[in-house]
Amino acid sequence: MGQRLIKCTTFPSFLILQIGHTVSLAVTAKSAPLKGRLSVEEINSGTVLLLRSIQQVNLAKDYGSLSQGKPYPQKSKLVSLRPILGSDGLLHVGGRLQNANLDYDTRHPILLPKDHPVTKAIIVYYREKYWHGGSQALLAALRQRYWSIGGRKFVASVINKFVRCFRMKPVTWEHVMGSLPAKRVQPNPAFLTTGVDYCGPFYHKAEARNKTAHKCYTAVFVCFS
Repeated sequence: MGQRLIKCTTFPSFLILQIGHTVSLAVTAKSAPLKGRLSVEEINSGTVLLLRSIQQVNLAKDYGSLSQGKPYPQKSKLVSLRPILGSDGLLHVGGRLQNANLDYDTRHPILLPKDHPVTKAIIVYYREKYWHGGSQALLAALRQRYWSIGGRKFVASVINKFVRCFRMKPVTWEHVMGSLPAKRVQPNPAFLTTGVDYCGPFYHKAEARNKTAHKCYTAVFVCFS
């Protein structure tokens, strides 16, 4: 079963279902295989158990300090995120959105370790769910619930490995600039060739009271020599 789970880390939904089955069997104390669909509670429990085990291994120092109520290590790479330990036993981003009118997962996304297979699987899942959007759109959707450490570079690296998306990526055309006129590149007296830019009107009001504003125009003369 262990090898089966390791091979399926690219499919987080399958992992969650397997852990959900385990949770259901443990709760109901049944020895027979579970038949039928899992409930939402069992799937959520499987998700929490999977992510908690990942955080306890890959973010061991930070998780240990917060779970034991010790002062947070100031030399940690996560200090800027102000992580907190949620009621679900998971590390969340603390941040500054406690008072925002948003969902709890949006205010405090779940922390995911960098370069982990499950983190990559979640990115791939969101990539397919949102129809292969760009890296910025994918990162914004991902951070509604998860916060991948070093997420910007990791998301870009995952997207670049999609062969189909790489082939379908449009190439922007660059405009070919024309040659400069001879009067612009040859030595001439100042303002022999002059360009004029005209804009307006602007309204200027005098400091004295009861005086109407006057229209003003601007002419900019540029030496092209």
